[in-house]
Amino acid sequence: LPEMDLDEVLARHPDVALVDELAHTNAPGSRNEKRWQDVEELLEAGIDVISTVNIQHIESLNDVVEQITGVPQRETVPDTVLRRASQVEVVD
Repeated sequence: LPEMDLDEVLARHPDVALVDELAHTNAPGSRNEKRWQDVEELLEAGIDVISTVNIQHIESLNDVVEQITGVPQRETVPDTVLRRASQVEVVD
């Protein structure tokens, strides 16, 4: 997955940014460790964001997912990030 150029998106300041894989860990040397942190910067700059996240990457569901699948998730998104969303759509 290519890294998002956060500085370029901030400089362009679109009304809306599409950002895939909210739980993604950015490459070493990136400004933020996680993509959800990049999204927080976009939101703070007044840019609306449409993003994706797999349910197993939601922090509060991590233990449940591990119990069901037997696989712990390394990449998670804090619930506080999801609570900022004005709309969440679940797709199966």
